Amino acid sequence: MKKSHEAEACGRIALAILSFFVGLPPDVWAGPEGAQVLHGQVQFQQQGAQTTIQASDRAIIQYSGFDIGAHETVQFVQPSAWAWVLNRIQSGAPTSISGSLLANGRVALVNPAGVYFGPSARVDVSRLLASGMNLSDASFLSGEWEFLGCNGSVVNEGQLNAERIYLVGREVVNHGSLIAPDGLWVVAAGERALLRESEGPVYVEV
Repeated sequence: MKKSHEAEACGRIALAILSFFVGLPPDVWAGPEGAQVLHGQVQFQQQGAQTTIQASDRAIIQYSGFDIGAHETVQFVQPSAWAWVLNRIQSGAPTSISGSLLANGRVALVNPAGVYFGPSARVDVSRLLASGMNLSDASFLSGEWEFLGCNGSVVNEGQLNAERIYLVGREVVNHGSLIAPDGLWVVAAGERALLRESEGPVYVEV
């Protein structure tokens, strides 16, 4: 019975977050804030509406906020197309991407409150993970990603372009464009999901 009540509560939270997404102005926030490097080497450079983040492979960055306004660009410069960077957002509010997110490598956005790509969002990266569920540092570094929690939804109304796209959340909603030549994985899970990322077949368990 307890599990049923928890599932109902998660559902109510997800609906509330979706309602928040719908009424979200495109320029309500601007740029990454409060960055703390937890793993790897990372350098930040900001010039006007352009933020450039140079990150080593498997770098982990924690933010107090990570949002991109409609006229802003955040670009990751990584060692190769195979390099991952984990961006964990702990603002307590959904991440809003309304501008451009670019990278020559692989980018993970993890926000337990949810991730929203607005109509003007343009994402062009090697691989993309957007998750409304928690992902620990150890799990990310191992390549066997265990997602926990139930609050965050992932909503796309923009254009996402990547070799592979992983969308993980309590609810996943797409009203935009998803271009993923090597595959698209949409994982809508209750309290836990397991995704084993590799160069070959991808293993998913919910």
